[in-house]
Order: sequence, then C-alpha cells, then structure tokens
Amino acid sequence: MGPPVPPRKNQAPSSGDDDKPRTLLEASQRRLARHYEASNQERILQKLRNLQETMPRRSPDDAENAFTAAKREIPLAPTVMSEAAEAALHSGDAEWASREAVADLLTPDIVYNTMDGKSVQGKEVVIAKMNEGLVKMSARMRRSSSRGDGKHMKHLKMKSEGPTYGGNRTWIMKYTFEMMLMKFKIQEEFVLTEDGKVKELTRIRL
Repeated sequence: MGPPVPPRKNQAPSSGDDDKPRTLLEASQRRLARHYEASNQERILQKLRNLQETMPRRSPDDAENAFTAAKREIPLAPTVMSEAAEAALHSGDAEWASREAVADLLTPDIVYNTMDGKSVQGKEVVIAKMNEGLVKMSARMRRSSSRGDGKHMKHLKMKSEGPTYGGNRTWIMKYTFEMMLMKFKIQEEFVLTEDGKVKELTRIRL
C-alpha cells in the first residue's frame, strides 16, 4: 500500500467537526445562548405556576355537579308543583296545595321560607301557608286586570324556567308574571330528599 493521501484544503469537514466551536468567542456565545434558553424556559414555567395559583379551585362538589349535570334526571316535584300553582292562579283554587298531587310531594317536616322572610315548618302548616299565599297573589292580580272586577285575568302572562340544578339536591324554578303594566319575578328553591320529596321550599322575589 502507498502512503496515506492528505485531505484537500477545500474538503468539507466531517459532521463531527460541525458541532465544535471554531473560536473562543463562538464557544462563549453558545454558552450564553444555552443559558438564556434555560432561563427563559424557567421564567415561562414560573409564570404558569403563578397563574395556576391565582385561578379559582373547584371543590369536589362542583366537579361532581358539572360531571353529572348532563345525565341528571329532572325530578317530578318542582314541575308538578309549578304547574299546579299556575292552574290555581288562573282558577282561584284556594286549596291547590291541599290536593293529593301536591301534598304527597311534601315531607312531614318540610320547611317553607316565604318571600317576606318568615319560616314555617310542618306539612299541614306549610300547606295552609302555600294556599294563603296563592290566594293573595291571585286576588291582587285580578284587581289589576283590565276589567277591574276581581274575577278575570285574561291578560296574565306567566313564564316559567326550570327546573335547573343548583347543587346539594336543590332545584330552582324561576317565574315571570306580566299583566298590563305590572311585571315581577319569583324564584323557588326546592331541596329534595333522596326519594324526590320536598323537605325545604324557599320563595324569593327577584
């Protein structure tokens, strides 16, 4: 074999030589670039950590409510009581809450929180209070009717929304009443037992 042939001056360097700095200045520049990149990444991560700390945290109940809301079955009690109250409002039925379809949905120790801030407890007392409240509302609306004879409410418009789940076995119904120039809104909150009966009812003027 003959002697080895030296590489030509214009021959491209091998791939291993590409990664090596050619001067001390280039080596310093590479070190600074790596340091800047690491520092920049750390700043970004710290900003993300700070942002995460300031975000509100969801409780387990909130997570459970959000996950199951789509597949949660609508309970019977709020809908039945809403429809019964609307029918009684038009007809003037003074015993609407005493009817079997409504009374059977209430627990024996039900609590009723009225719009005037009072609370009563016990099925019979609550039924009497609900009957009384609807009779008063019906009479007030009849006096506001266009005929003013206390007998007709042909211009009454009632819109209901719900029931929607509010958490902790609470279901919410919202009502909008309109008659001539009079308009007001009411919200009812139904707290139910496991078997779907109403153990607490709260009525709020919106």
